[in-house]
Amino acid sequence: MIRILLILLILLPTIVGAQTLKPNYRVHVSDSPITLEVGDIQSKWNALKPDPTVFFNEHVYALIQFDSIPTSAQKVELNELGINLLNYIPNYAWIAEISLNFDPTHLTRLSIRSITKIDPLWKQSTDLREGTVPDHAQLEGNKVLCDVNFLMELTSEAQSALLA
Repeated sequence: MIRILLILLILLPTIVGAQTLKPNYRVHVSDSPITLEVGDIQSKWNALKPDPTVFFNEHVYALIQFDSIPTSAQKVELNELGINLLNYIPNYAWIAEISLNFDPTHLTRLSIRSITKIDPLWKQSTDLREGTVPDHAQLEGNKVLCDVNFLMELTSEAQSALLA
């Protein structure tokens, strides 16, 4: 009995400490984590929506960060409201496809802590930006082999049009 109490006394600070840790909201994009600006979410949406660089195929594409990871039921609700979560990015963030008809009054209720434009620099490695090309990717005639990933299913014609 004394052994059990001793073990509990030793483990109790660890258990309590783990439950009180603050969530880590640093988002792991590109080569280094960033901290998204938190503020009036509705204003951020209103500033983001008219930006032509976030608009494609009748939707806005943005990075959304939540206070906590949405449950399955919350994800269904988000989808019904016009937010399709595409790719998870640690911590608590998703690349999202948002309908232009989305009602921004839902943003705060949905525990969204930040919404921001996807920075084009997040999409490429530092090496590629700096012109450092690994040997295996160098081709003849100053050409480079690289992979291009799309967030959604597109026809080869649509992919070619986006890359042109």
